[in-house]
Amino acid sequence: MKRFTSIAIILMVAMLAMPVASHAFENLLEIDIAGGSGEMISDFGDADIDMAILGAAYTRYFTALETTEGPYAMREFLQHPSYLNVGLESQTMEVTMEGGLRSMEDTEGTISLGGMYYLPNGTGLGGALISSSSEEERKFLGITMSKDETTDLSLVLSVNHYVADNMSFGVDLTSLASETKTDSGVTTEKSTQQTLDFKGSSLINNMFWISGLVGVGELEVDKGPIFDVSRFELEAGFFPMQKLGVMLSVGTEKIEGDYFESTETFTTIALDYSITESINVRTAIISFKGEEDEGGDVTEIDLTALNLGVGVLF
Repeated sequence: MKRFTSIAIILMVAMLAMPVASHAFENLLEIDIAGGSGEMISDFGDADIDMAILGAAYTRYFTALETTEGPYAMREFLQHPSYLNVGLESQTMEVTMEGGLRSMEDTEGTISLGGMYYLPNGTGLGGALISSSSEEERKFLGITMSKDETTDLSLVLSVNHYVADNMSFGVDLTSLASETKTDSGVTTEKSTQQTLDFKGSSLINNMFWISGLVGVGELEVDKGPIFDVSRFELEAGFFPMQKLGVMLSVGTEKIEGDYFESTETFTTIALDYSITESINVRTAIISFKGEEDEGGDVTEIDLTALNLGVGVLF
């Protein structure tokens, strides 16, 4: 059972206001591109990996964001308006082995729809629906030998509460259903996963940012084995100027069972800079490492990617 799915690169682009008299804006458009390479080491041979991601997202705020004294990148967190958003993402990955004799190509498309409604007491209720479809094609000497198609559907329910204007705590409940079929329509694997995440964030003195997440859950495969899921994320940021921020993020996810163990970790270093009050760019370097042990067959992945994101408020 392979658990290395598409490399999730979580991208956060700052929200900035346009320089007009009202300084209040209700729409955000984001564009993100990323590309990277790395290697895979396994008992079946080594391989080179190349990947690319293109994403776009639109957010509609029901209470307009305003320019304040705090960092531009933290305006949505500090003002926490109710919102709806939609996102699209396309990802490609190519794995080449034995000098090109064998290869695997994976293409994936994802669409997401989400939102959050904040009550006057600072409590937010929301969620998201995320659907993705991927195709994995295995080739020998350029000839397709087999294809698999995987569909994932996730439902996320969220509760978030602000104990102060600069501090919030929340809980996310995520349910994921996944199914893999051959190109002839034969189902080869079904799985379901439920995860409960506890999270908290704070901006201290409009300069120091800290955010964390701890999650636990279960993964059930083909109504059989049940695996324990645990994850942890931590992000710290420093804003020496209103227009400039530096972020460091680390995270890990672990899946454990009787015959299977998987560990994925990531480290991200990002720089946010506001070209104007309405346009922000974010560059990031992401390091991803994964190790999978299935009945003694060990696979390791090491990837490095560069991301560029642009966000515009209007």
